Amino acid sequence: MRSRLGLALCFALAVGLAGCATGEGAEDLGTGGVWHSTGGSGNAAGSGGHSLGGAAGAGGGGWPGECAGQEQKDCYTGPAGTEGVGACKSGKQTCESSTWGACQGDQLPSDEKCNGIDDDCDGQVDEGNPEAGVACDSKKPGVCAAGTSACQGGQLSCTPNTQASTEKCDGADNDCDGQTDEGCSCVDGKSQNCYTGAAGTQGVGPCKGGTQTCSAGAWGTCSGQVVPVTETCNGKDDDCDGQTDDGNPGGGSSCSTGLPGICGAGTQQCQAGAPKCVQNQPAAPSDVCGNGLDDNCNGQTDENCGCAHDVCSTGVKLGSGCDSATGNCVSKVCAADSFCCTSTWDTLCVSRVRTECKSLKCAESMGSCSHTLCTTGAALFSGCDSAKANCASKICAVDPFCCNNSWDSLCVSKLPTYCSYTCQ
Repeated sequence: MRSRLGLALCFALAVGLAGCATGEGAEDLGTGGVWHSTGGSGNAAGSGGHSLGGAAGAGGGGWPGECAGQEQKDCYTGPAGTEGVGACKSGKQTCESSTWGACQGDQLPSDEKCNGIDDDCDGQVDEGNPEAGVACDSKKPGVCAAGTSACQGGQLSCTPNTQASTEKCDGADNDCDGQTDEGCSCVDGKSQNCYTGAAGTQGVGPCKGGTQTCSAGAWGTCSGQVVPVTETCNGKDDDCDGQTDDGNPGGGSSCSTGLPGICGAGTQQCQAGAPKCVQNQPAAPSDVCGNGLDDNCNGQTDENCGCAHDVCSTGVKLGSGCDSATGNCVSKVCAADSFCCTSTWDTLCVSRVRTECKSLKCAESMGSCSHTLCTTGAALFSGCDSAKANCASKICAVDPFCCNNSWDSLCVSKLPTYCSYTCQ
């Protein structure tokens, strides 16, 4: 039957389509756009037609196009493994103009809903508590009213966030019976004025009352009140007795004013609401010579009095600046070692004349030389003072006479130039 139909169609489409095979069993439309025969030998293209695949060969049999007539077949476009699971099902495809149309009526996976159905076709129903987790009203009184929705048995329900409990005096209906704080002596959250300070002090100075709040059915501590405290030096009436900074609070202890000389010692006093170090002695018009003190508080000791002894001799302490007319070496030594101006001018102070003042006049700087480099005399040998200043070598290098004949005044005069040392 299908063979006869093929012959008829070939005849009708002979012009402009393709050549047809007359052999028995012709069924398919080949890839070259012509009818092919499984049994015949003729397959030449008709007028206006041609084969896309070149010369036609023996056909495979079948109907032209994907389908024929109004054929239908099952179809499904969802993910593999979901067809027939839960709500997912196949649909139908209908043949239209020898081509399968779109799949109609298939049910694909969708977001899970709270409906007792496996909407996403994964084999589970209402998993993940769908459409739930939002605030809701449980229709119960008190703290039980606020709830959260949940998916249970395919339906949304409202579960209270807080379950009924023993009543507390907290302004809430804890037992969810429609009454609040029943049986409480005071209602939580209520406040009243309070003051726990000594009688007669409230409203004096900084002292003031506060408030207390009912908590768990009882009045709480008095909050915000200011009660009397020990007086401090701050310009306030801390003890609320009507007087400010009475009794010199924080005062009486020894302190340093930061001033030089005898003006440095002071006593702590409360003045104008702040502690202040007040000096014990005022500055004198001038220094008292020989007492080793800076009596006029100008930072110099016994100035204009001269030094009690030479800086190269040990003895009593020397006043800073006492040798200002001859180089001010004492001030330099005392700046490096305050002991020399506060206690005793000892051998260490003498040695500092060389290191701090760059002076070679003290015998301490001789080393193994026969006399100091600041003194004229016999020739000195190179390096005799190397442990101290090492000047002899430098002078003899530029003037051999000093080491071969005598250490004269010219040798002495070379010290500042070649050694950076002086004899002051």
